[in-house]
Amino acid sequence: MSSLVPETYLNITQYGDTRWPWKLRRTHRKAIKVAAIPIDNLNESNINKAREISAKLTTFLNDVRSESWGDLAEIYQLQQYLDLLGEFPKRDRFETLCSVLPIMCGRFFNDDHYKKIHKDSILSNCFQIVGMEYLKAGEFDNAFDAFGYAWATAKQRLLVQRLTQLSAACAYLSKNPELIELVDDMIEDVIQYSAHLQSLYRCFHDRLAEKTSPQDLLGDICLLGQNDPLLALLAAERVIETLLKQHHTETAEQVVSALRKLFASCEPWVESLILQFEAQISFAKNDFASARDNANYALKLSEYLLLQPCLPTSRKSVFERYDKSRTIALKSYLELNDARGMAQFIEDHRLKVTVDASIEEVEEEPLAAPREPNSDAGNTTQNDDLFAPSLILDVWHEITTCYSMTSINQSAHDTDELLGLPLSLSYARVKSSIFWAAASNGIPLGCGELSLTQNRDLSEIINTFEQYFTKLHSDTDQFPEIDLFHYLREWGTPEETWITETLGTLIPDCVKNVIFGSETRTTLTISTDFQIPPLPWPIFRIAHTGVSSSLIESTDIHHWLSARLSSASRKHLHSESIPLLLVIDNPDGRLTTQPPPEFSVSQEIFSGPILQHGNSVWEYAVNSFVNHPAGVLYYRGHLESRRSPADAYFKFPTPIGTSESDESSFLAVGQLFGKFEDGKPWFPLPTRVILSCCSSSGTGQLAGEAIGLAAACIEGGGASEVIATSIDILDDPFTSRFDGMLTQVSVDSPPLYKGLSMLQNRVYLDWRNYSLRGGEPESTRTAWPHPLIWAMYQAY
Repeated sequence: MSSLVPETYLNITQYGDTRWPWKLRRTHRKAIKVAAIPIDNLNESNINKAREISAKLTTFLNDVRSESWGDLAEIYQLQQYLDLLGEFPKRDRFETLCSVLPIMCGRFFNDDHYKKIHKDSILSNCFQIVGMEYLKAGEFDNAFDAFGYAWATAKQRLLVQRLTQLSAACAYLSKNPELIELVDDMIEDVIQYSAHLQSLYRCFHDRLAEKTSPQDLLGDICLLGQNDPLLALLAAERVIETLLKQHHTETAEQVVSALRKLFASCEPWVESLILQFEAQISFAKNDFASARDNANYALKLSEYLLLQPCLPTSRKSVFERYDKSRTIALKSYLELNDARGMAQFIEDHRLKVTVDASIEEVEEEPLAAPREPNSDAGNTTQNDDLFAPSLILDVWHEITTCYSMTSINQSAHDTDELLGLPLSLSYARVKSSIFWAAASNGIPLGCGELSLTQNRDLSEIINTFEQYFTKLHSDTDQFPEIDLFHYLREWGTPEETWITETLGTLIPDCVKNVIFGSETRTTLTISTDFQIPPLPWPIFRIAHTGVSSSLIESTDIHHWLSARLSSASRKHLHSESIPLLLVIDNPDGRLTTQPPPEFSVSQEIFSGPILQHGNSVWEYAVNSFVNHPAGVLYYRGHLESRRSPADAYFKFPTPIGTSESDESSFLAVGQLFGKFEDGKPWFPLPTRVILSCCSSSGTGQLAGEAIGLAAACIEGGGASEVIATSIDILDDPFTSRFDGMLTQVSVDSPPLYKGLSMLQNRVYLDWRNYSLRGGEPESTRTAWPHPLIWAMYQAY
């Protein structure tokens, strides 16, 4: 994998050093010539030349005499870039960005682009390559910027025209009003002179497209395709919807047929978009079986975009770009009344993955653009403080913070195991619709769709939970109108009843029939995708034939990760109580509450930020848990999640004088997924793990529990059962008291989810009794059993 570790890659001084030998100079000239060829004009001969020159440059760089040749920064940068061209289709996003960033920085500052934009074919190519990476993921705002820089630095007139049109198309697809207005103003004066711009304008403006005849829209697509097939593909994303809305399915099919001719052979992401168009058309024709198959295949082909190294925002963008496929597949299963198929689909597309612990890390650098050194320190000009375009900073930021993922292998048997449970309920949310599928003992009970547009109360409550616990610290600074902590403080108030009864509508009637019709207490296994925010499932109010109760009063609740992670065959069922082996308590020293007395029975306790004895937590785990003994590890403290479960890490106590960056002072989720060559975990765990720390399950974030610490403990650490939290837990006396009760439950013999359910049922009754006795005292820091503490612990 590419890397940015060598400092010379980002050096921007002394281009073309005079001490280079003549053979290197000649090779350098050839390298510049090949690198300047526009990306779209590259043929097999050019690519082979790029490979040959890259190999020659590598030989020069490895020459023992190279140290006497002066500054070789440009040679390093050209070698990286040409190496990328030679293997372009095989490179993932991370490798691509690593290969273009050095030469982008070098040429941008060496030619003083930060003072005034100059024409530079190589720099234009780099911006275009970056734009394509954004385009693949559906990050159209960033793609607009990248293609804009590309056409500003391009030399050839036809290339400038093409890049201008690509930039405009990305602005329209971004649905950003500011960008759209900017592009409209930009092309307004010249549109009458360009048939391509007229076609582009019609295709991307819905009102004009709706007034245009179907055959003229088809002609626009074909005209754009003659100039650039990619433009035709982007325009088709809007045109297909317009044609289907007006019931012109035949013309829509002709558009897809034209695209098939333009892309006789294409990359997987292009094929996936065309398949998405075909799924849309099949669904409009009520051919639900074909729509289902095409949508499934489109999602399968796009999966590599989700797994490659990138930022969470990029993955979210990919998810959103294929929302049509996801919606079509789910609605097709619904139309076909295929509850088993829908459950299979939901299970397959929950992105059950592990974080790649072996991805190369880039050395930490301050996130500021490199600047051209000022040779005359006494002659500092204002230009010395000018920075690179934000795009270069964005690429640098992504390279230093992105992570990759690896899909967990699945089979049809996985879903059979989920459906074979006593009672299972699967959810998938796509925009304003929540789809569900239910089964009991291998028999499908049904499937359905809940419209959040029609059920405004449910929409408001779910959006409030989403704002509170998944968006509040990253996407918005606005607090939601519903004060959940106040509304749910007491049982039986109108506000609490409204919230819990509304949430109870998420439980379909067929599931209620099983719950209330069973003579014994039933286990309800819940499977959700990442777009369902953290919810207090135990307090959901459900009613059946006049009987009303909370969900926790009627069922044991078990949260499902995947068949591989949640399989009953993986659970170690203990015939007797098991020991509390290790407690890690308040390792950063920020908790204000005292630990519960139940911790005192632990065989080992690491308490506070300072290590009290010799062995580090890492050493203790490696020495004591390598065989995954029957026992409990309890972690109580804050969790450093840094807005993404893939970046989450446990803090460990450290010896006096140890740096906070010392490897023994923390455990990141990627490390917890990591294994040695012999298959042993880097950080082994006992059979049971309790994570009493903020948002440790990762619920509500991208990929949900799939890349959270709960999954990491099972898949990587080798634990069998995990309890984790789905929101930020309050640092209140009741939380400490609940830790004590949870400690007692964790050492009992029943499956851990049953123990947690019994405890939550007991605390639910306490909450109700506290409320009926007159309400909570005025103090905000009490032992009051607030449901946004105890109801947000989940057993996996």
